[in-house]
Amino acid sequence: MKSILLLDDDARLRESLALEFRDRGYDVSEAATVAAIPPHAFDYAVVDMRLVGELGLAGIERVRELSPNARIVVLTGYGSIANTVEAMKLGAQDYLTKPFQLDEMKIAIRSALKSVALE
Repeated sequence: MKSILLLDDDARLRESLALEFRDRGYDVSEAATVAAIPPHAFDYAVVDMRLVGELGLAGIERVRELSPNARIVVLTGYGSIANTVEAMKLGAQDYLTKPFQLDEMKIAIRSALKSVALE
């Protein structure tokens, strides 16, 4: 079973995504802060760029520490080229701007799955 971390301080969004991924057979972990990330490896992570009192870039770094090969999709309501570049440098594979359609998230995850298959 593939595992995914959902790091977002928006509880409703996080819970909605968790339900969608559980319905698709993923083992889902949820966290609202970087400190609350469970200390185990993940296959995938969805990381919000702006968390209460901290930046999601720290979340990307923490996911990389725990799971060097995890595929990371970054979410933000405050998209900027600088943030996108920094997130990609830290290891994110995709970047979605809020609000997004669930189909966009599915495409981003599918893209990550395809890149894993190619490796």
